[in-house]
Amino acid sequence: MALGVVSLLGAIAGRRMRAIRRSSSVGDRSEAVLLSRLHNPLLRITLSLRVALVLGIVYLMTATPDLFKSVVGIAISAAFGLGWALLGGRPTTTTSPVMRDVGIALNEAKNP
Repeated sequence: MALGVVSLLGAIAGRRMRAIRRSSSVGDRSEAVLLSRLHNPLLRITLSLRVALVLGIVYLMTATPDLFKSVVGIAISAAFGLGWALLGGRPTTTTSPVMRDVGIALNEAKNP
């Protein structure tokens, strides 16, 4: 069941990332719009949940607990991932080096 949730969250994030990729390749969006789409909280939440759930699945494969402990382990993993997404890693006002490189690449693509 957790693997199905991971797949569903990946599909949701994938659709948004495809839209971001499409709009950046067309070049009709400004950098501010592109950066705001990249900093979408839904992308961070789905990534954090997917990582936490996959770690929970790995725990289940290695520890092989009974059903109750398995459900509790996945619930704790999901809660940890959601908390990690909502409380940790808040966006800062400064541009990270990676995002700065993305902006430079976009400028070079627009003005060859």
